[in-house]
Amino acid sequence: MTRISASMGCLVAFVGVTAASLLGQPAAQAAQGTDVVSAAMAPGSQSDDSGAFFRLDLAPGASVGQSVVISNPNTKPVLVDISGVDAWTSTSTGASYGTPGSKPTGTGRWITVRDRQIQLAPREQRTVEFRVEVPSDAEPGQHLGAVSVSVPTQADQGATQRGADQAAFNVALQAQRVIAVQVDIAGDRSPNLLIGGARAVAHGDSIDVELAIANTGNAFARGRGVLMIPDTSFRFEFPIDTFVSKTSIKMLIPWTRTAPLGEHKVEAVLTYDDGKRATWSGVVSIDEALLDELDGQLTPIQPIESAASMIGLNAVTIGGGAAGMAACSALALRLRRRRNLLANGVRVRD
Repeated sequence: MTRISASMGCLVAFVGVTAASLLGQPAAQAAQGTDVVSAAMAPGSQSDDSGAFFRLDLAPGASVGQSVVISNPNTKPVLVDISGVDAWTSTSTGASYGTPGSKPTGTGRWITVRDRQIQLAPREQRTVEFRVEVPSDAEPGQHLGAVSVSVPTQADQGATQRGADQAAFNVALQAQRVIAVQVDIAGDRSPNLLIGGARAVAHGDSIDVELAIANTGNAFARGRGVLMIPDTSFRFEFPIDTFVSKTSIKMLIPWTRTAPLGEHKVEAVLTYDDGKRATWSGVVSIDEALLDELDGQLTPIQPIESAASMIGLNAVTIGGGAAGMAACSALALRLRRRRNLLANGVRVRD
């Protein structure tokens, strides 16, 4: 399962994707024929100014009913699951929502759906009611959850391909739409972004900076950020999309493949909410252990034995040949990267 990252409005996403594909057969073909449904706020809903999502002004202990219109565009009957899900901040900022079947622990618990599963006939459209019930001890501020509308996973929903030069594979897809539900509780509210620190991390075949950011306030934050590492002439600017209150992230910022060993001074600045600023300065370190970890991420992926048997070839032969080619590729990548490091005066360990 994956987290769904999106704007505050409605979206379509595919989750729970699993596949085994060999010999160049694209797994994307298995997405054909996936059942989807559409979902929209019912007429008369309480929404934001743009009409993209539910926005409710409620007091602690209050409740209100709302509705979504769900449509089946398919030519066959479709089961549909409807539920409340939590929201948080994605690692690149912006609202992120729980997947179908996830158990909410935050604002998603405030959302209760009368009919949690319905069956729609071909081309049928139906209005489904839900309630938002605010706990009596809820604090002032902006709270975010969502209504999730999804089609249950079907084991045979994917496509299976098999031929003389193809491996069989199967993909299970699940379609989901979410509509954000923002609940505003009266009282003083303000975002408060904090930078908790930074560190260098191995990521793929490069070194990234992991920047820890939290919104300890009770309102959403939006703005811009910049991270600077002067001794490598590095400057990275990024937007801060909806940063949900009371959430934290570890943002990965791509940095370098050639930075020298040692400590590097880092400065980070976040500007948000019409002029508020959060700043942090410190150092990140590149040491030999980090370079070794970087090398470790080039470890070749072992072949899937069952997939090899599907095409009638000896799994040991395929495994040995594939592993050998992958190992050679990984070694070539390692040598090329270390050659780049040495060219920039970096001491590396063999």
